[in-house]
Amino acid sequence: MTRYLGDAILTRYAGPTNTRGSRIIATLDIGSSSDGRRRVRTAVVGYDDALSTGMPNHARAAEELARRVGWTCQLAGAWLRSDVYIFVPDLPAEDYR
Repeated sequence: MTRYLGDAILTRYAGPTNTRGSRIIATLDIGSSSDGRRRVRTAVVGYDDALSTGMPNHARAAEELARRVGWTCQLAGAWLRSDVYIFVPDLPAEDYR
């Protein structure tokens, strides 16, 4: 799956529970299936305390999801709200498909 135009990966922090440590969840909405249900791809990456807080952990999760869906481009990311970041393909306009 290689689509870029209009695609955006959202990441959010999920705090620890009794059974799982802190993690970052990355999601990419890839459209609707034939039965009308939303199709979403996700990647869950454990929170790495060795990285600085904020963007580096979110970028790592976004890059993992991009790799899983076959994106070969660099990502550009920004803080969106609270503990949510957004990442989009960082391509020149003529390279969008």
